[in-house]
Parts: sequence; structure tokens; C-alpha cells
Amino acid sequence: MVVARKNPGATAEMVAAHFPVSQVQLLASKPLDERARRRVPPGVVTDVCTSLDEMLLRIVGHPAPQLLIDAIPGAGAGKVKRFRELSFALADGGAYLAIDAANADRGEDSLASELARLMSLQGWEDAGTSDEWFDERLRKNIASVSSEGPAVLVGKFGRHYLNLREEVTTPVLMRRYGTSWGRELMVRPAETFRSKIEVTANVEDPEQRFPNELHVPPLYLREYVDVVCAPRQVVVTGSLVLSASFHHPSVPRPRNRMLPSASKRFAETDIGPDDAQPLPGTYFHLDSEYPGLFGHMYTEDIARLWGWELAKRLYPQLRILRSAEDPENGPAPYELETLRAYGIAEHDIVCIDRPVRAERLVTASQEFHNGAVIYVSEHLSETWSRLRDGLRTSSGPRYDKIFIARPDVKRSCLNSEQVEAAFASHGFEVLRPELLPLPEQAELFAAARVIAGYAGSGMFGMIHCEQPGTRIVISSDMYSARDVFLISALKGDDFHYIACPTRVPDASRLDAAPKGVDPTRPHSQTTLLYDFEFDFDRDGDALEKLLAST
Repeated sequence: MVVARKNPGATAEMVAAHFPVSQVQLLASKPLDERARRRVPPGVVTDVCTSLDEMLLRIVGHPAPQLLIDAIPGAGAGKVKRFRELSFALADGGAYLAIDAANADRGEDSLASELARLMSLQGWEDAGTSDEWFDERLRKNIASVSSEGPAVLVGKFGRHYLNLREEVTTPVLMRRYGTSWGRELMVRPAETFRSKIEVTANVEDPEQRFPNELHVPPLYLREYVDVVCAPRQVVVTGSLVLSASFHHPSVPRPRNRMLPSASKRFAETDIGPDDAQPLPGTYFHLDSEYPGLFGHMYTEDIARLWGWELAKRLYPQLRILRSAEDPENGPAPYELETLRAYGIAEHDIVCIDRPVRAERLVTASQEFHNGAVIYVSEHLSETWSRLRDGLRTSSGPRYDKIFIARPDVKRSCLNSEQVEAAFASHGFEVLRPELLPLPEQAELFAAARVIAGYAGSGMFGMIHCEQPGTRIVISSDMYSARDVFLISALKGDDFHYIACPTRVPDASRLDAAPKGVDPTRPHSQTTLLYDFEFDFDRDGDALEKLLAST
């Protein structure tokens, strides 16, 4: 594998002469002119790459290389950046040769000096930032460093897997495996969803945070042959982590928390075909990185059910493949009840507790995406309606106005009693829907005209609403999730969002932090867990006016 910019033809010719029995791939920064093409030996594969991402996708389109040569002239930041990512694409025991690695532009470190710094690191126990953590991961996978003149040769240890984004999955697989990997059963073209939602919010730039126009990328229904599936949504083939492994597959750098990150693009795992139990048959992948969590089931998981019917027609014996939070007892009862309401019987659900090698796996892109990239497909309303109709019962509580409270575990409103009293004084019934059976939850939300509450999964029953209504969401100003907004956007609601001051725990007091938060390691936790407090001095009058209008 050769990365070259200047004289790429001559570089490829030289490498091919030194390794006559090897397959050589040349990555050039621009198309080769006639003179350069004449110098490229027969059998050398040539690709044009204008970015680091393109280089990676071209490299992983072939078996992991034993040798990668960075022959781009110059040193400094560009050469360091390429090494930090491209080296992970090497085979275990492979080598990375960087030409002109000892020089650097003014103000920049050379690759040679960067390698010296990395080799001096002692361990990641004291890594205080994500950059330091990635430094330690990189150091761990350097087997050796040697130099001769301005060139540096780095030996690589370990096998790594590239996390594939949704839109590049098929091109990479076609390049690497031809048609043997499987096929695309269906592709829904990209769409722009323009919501009729009306938004008021006490945040800066509400139009950017809560856009009326949502761009939905192409959605894929794919069929894979002979892939390894592991609990918590992991799907791998070769040295690739497939996009079906991610609950946010359309973000620039997707990751699955079950696969430790080696870099911003690569993951580490010991999951492979030799360790996986054969699983004959055809399966629909409905696994979750967070099995047992209601919020993920009712946003991300059910947003893949659009592909079930088509796949079931193609493969009548198709079954759901899923893992469980409690492997001994299988999927949670509410998960089975939800799927049953959609028309999927319990005997059609296979729960895995270890890696398996699926004979055939069907995957569907999510119609709901609540990450750095947000979107919701209009087609998702069909799934929501089918679930509501399958769950709904004529019995159960019915209220015109409801307020959804939260258990006092994480992301708590510290003055919740005062907040809930304000809503109750305007005729809101304060309740916690998770304490009700699913059919009663569906009936509760379907009947309500005005729904208010704290941001989070308790509000997700809004998917059962039949008509647009008024929605009031109270949240921490550091809570970045926009799932409730996306549900309202598809419903066309009158949406009111009140962001409240977050109470960031004192880093010197572990007992002041919410469960799951270590304030001494600010890069290691999520601000989604922080408590907050409604600011009545700032927002109390506006809330009172809003409630009076309901």
C-alpha cells in the first residue's frame, strides 16, 4: 500500500520492483498523467484520494496490508495525522514506513518527534483528556520504531476494525468482496421533511436547535451473508464494523460502546468468526446497544421495523435477532409485548448471549436519528400507528392534560415539587407512565390533548398520539438529546421547550455527583446525567402564561 502525491508513478514502480510478488495499491492525490501512468507496473491498483477518509475507505476495500508506505513529501502535521489513523488499517504484525518523517514545518512536530513522545508514555491511568486517551491507545499498538536517515519504520501490533458509516457501507463491501457479501434489498432515497411544528424555546438560536426542515439520508435494507453478530448490536465482517452496529450510524464518527475505540475511526475487538457459534437461518437484526432501556427501544429500535414486512415476504422463516440486558431471562417483558403489538410473535425472536455467525442477516436503517445528526422519516408514523393500534385498549386512565414526572435517579429536577404543583394548579394530572401497563400508556397518550413533562423516555409515549397537540418540555440546559422534539416534529405539535440551569457537581465532592458520574474525570461521563433546577425568577411568568393558555 503506497500513499504518494509527488511522482506517484515512479514511486509505485520502485515499490513494485522491491516487492515483485506482492499486491501493490497506489493512493494518489490526483489523477495520474500519461507519463505517470506509463510508469505504473501492471497489476498495481491505483486510486485517487483527496482526503484521509477516502484513503481509509480505499485501504479497507482490500485485505489489511502488510506494509503501508507514506511517500507524500514534507513532514509535520499532515504526516502525523495520516499515521495516527492509517496505521490502524495495517494487519497485525504489519509495518508503516514514512518517508521524510524527521522534518517538520515551522511550529509543527515531525512524525519522528511525535513517535518519540508516544513511546515515552507510561500508561493511560492518568489520561485526562480524550486526546491523551487516544495517545495511549496508539502507543499500545506500536510494536517497534526504527529509523534510517529521514525515514521511520513503525511495527504495528494488534488487529483493528474500521467503523463504517451508513452511507459508505455498501461501496466498501462491494470493493472488498464483490457481490459475495450480500445485497441491497431496498434503498429509500434521501428526503427532506418539512415539519409543521410550531416551536418556542428559551435557548439561543432555537431555529438551529429545533429545525423545521430535517434532511433524511438514504435508508437501506441490506442482506448480509455470513457475518458475526455479538450482543449489544455488534455486527462485524472481516476487519469492518458494519453500520448496523451503531445506534447513531449517520454521525461522522460512529462507535459502539462494546467495542473500545482505538482511534476516532477504528475499534478494537477480539470478536471473530472462529469464536462465533454458527447460527443457521435468516434473521432480522433488531439488537440494541442498550437492551432493556425503554427509550432506545421506542426511538431507535422500532425505527427499523419498516424493513420487517419486506424481509419477511422474502424469507417467510425470518426471525428477530436481539440480545437482552439480562441474558438468563431474555428480552424484557415490555419488549416482547411491544413486538407482539406490531405482529411479531415471541417464537419469532431469537435472543443471543454470545457471538454467533449468522448464515444470513437482514438489517434496516433507522428512520429516527437523535445524535449529532438528527432526522425523522415521515414513514415512521406508519410504524407508530401500528404499534398504537396493537397496544391500545378501551380501559385505562384518560386525561385531557398530563404532566410526565421522572423518578429521582438521574437528571432530576431539584425543585420538582414546585414545578409539578404549578402544572397541577392548571388541571394537569401528574403521573409516571412507566408504572402503567403498556396498553394503558398507549391509551393515556392517545387521549391527551396537552402533554408536558421532563425531557426523557417518559415522554416517548407521545408516539401514540393520534392528533397534534400542545407539548411542554422541561429540561437541563446541558441535555443535548432532541428525541422529544423529533416526535413532535413528525406529529406537527405546538412545541414549547424550557431549558433550566444545570447543577454541575463539584469535582472535589464525589458524593455531590449523580449516580454514574465521576466529576473528577469530566471527559469520561455525559452531561445527560446532571441534575437541574427550574428558574422561576427567569421563566416563572412565561410558564404561568403558557399554562393559562392551555
